[in-house]
Amino acid sequence: MNKRWVAWGFWGLSPLLGALACSGKNVTDVGDINSAGHAGTAGSHNDVGAAAAPDRIGEGGDAGAPNRAGGGEGGDAGASNLAGGGDAGSMTVSESGGANGGAAGTGGVVETNGGGGAGGVVFQCSTCAVVVADQDVRSVTVSGDKVYGVAYGRYDNLGNYDYNGQLFARDVSGGAQSLVVDGLPGPEEVSVSGDYAYVFVDHRTQPGLPQGLLRVPLSGGAPVEVSTGPVSDAASTLSAAPGYEYWVLNAGLVRTANAANAGKEVVLDPRGIVQVTNDGTTLFFRDTTGIWAKPLAGGDLVQIYAYLDPLYADSIGLAVTGSYLYSIGVPDRHSDDPNTYLLRMPKTGGIWTRLAIIVEGNISELAVDGERLFLGGYPGSGDRFNLYQSTLMAPEPSTLLLTYTATRRWSWAISATGIFYGDDHGLYFTPGAL
Repeated sequence: MNKRWVAWGFWGLSPLLGALACSGKNVTDVGDINSAGHAGTAGSHNDVGAAAAPDRIGEGGDAGAPNRAGGGEGGDAGASNLAGGGDAGSMTVSESGGANGGAAGTGGVVETNGGGGAGGVVFQCSTCAVVVADQDVRSVTVSGDKVYGVAYGRYDNLGNYDYNGQLFARDVSGGAQSLVVDGLPGPEEVSVSGDYAYVFVDHRTQPGLPQGLLRVPLSGGAPVEVSTGPVSDAASTLSAAPGYEYWVLNAGLVRTANAANAGKEVVLDPRGIVQVTNDGTTLFFRDTTGIWAKPLAGGDLVQIYAYLDPLYADSIGLAVTGSYLYSIGVPDRHSDDPNTYLLRMPKTGGIWTRLAIIVEGNISELAVDGERLFLGGYPGSGDRFNLYQSTLMAPEPSTLLLTYTATRRWSWAISATGIFYGDDHGLYFTPGAL
């Protein structure tokens, strides 16, 4: 599948290393949460049963093995108790709070509740199934027929990091997860180019140099450092291209060849770059002045769009597919127009054409895959993030795929079969609206 993914480049994530080992062990594989049954003996994927102090769920009701919560009464919740009761076929995870964590949602809905008592919904998706449970999944990407994710790892009860981050993979069509490598020092972002995964980490043990980029052989073997430093900003702007991986480093552009011993090459010195993407032949990037293009095979750097106001970015997000670039037009501070627009421009340059008004407002993330259009952002005030799906032919109305409340951005990626979404409770999959 020809995936074109982009996130607003102002979300600076992290990057680098530690003692690492490769393994073929399986990561937790959780099935469809909609399948209900009778609670019985707890298996490896079934946390239902009579609660002991370490248990995460109280008395179980009707639940299938893949479900994290079934019907019945919630256990007495201490700091480690993550769920109350609810209807069969639902999943509710209540972060540490008071007794009897929040009530589960209706059957077939994945919910994450926060706080004590009823709690507010942190994450809700009516069509989601759990792919990986009990992992802090910071980043997910799709390459070919595989989905890859990084789990950040855990802290002990004194706040010491355990240096147990993981890179895992599975087929986009389903099946078991396989562990590519563990022992990663705080993996925050992942991209896949050729035979390698590139992982930003932020918990290297070297004094003053916590961040960096690792090259991980997908076939097995120890990760190798490509880049290290005290700061490696905008890690979400990794961009896989034929033969190379590109990324934004300190507001400049760098790359590394997809070869075992290749190092970092500077493509462009720091110039305010916040995002980079490509269509397989041309790099497109956004800086503080506008949008630029540079042939991957070498050639002149060309500005294809200049912001109308040199002090103000009039569009955010950048995606390329077919003959066009797509972006999100933000309200113009020099006019009374309050609208947010979906924009399109020939990738050779020109002017933006408005395709639709984005009625949800405050959209900051954009992805295009063929005719599928995905928009994400924070409508209204507060920290509730919504992810919508529609089409380029009919951008409005759109379908709400998932919603969550969080203080930081979490990762999502498109595949031919649907959308993968990671958060601090695990990795989820939804077939989406189309």
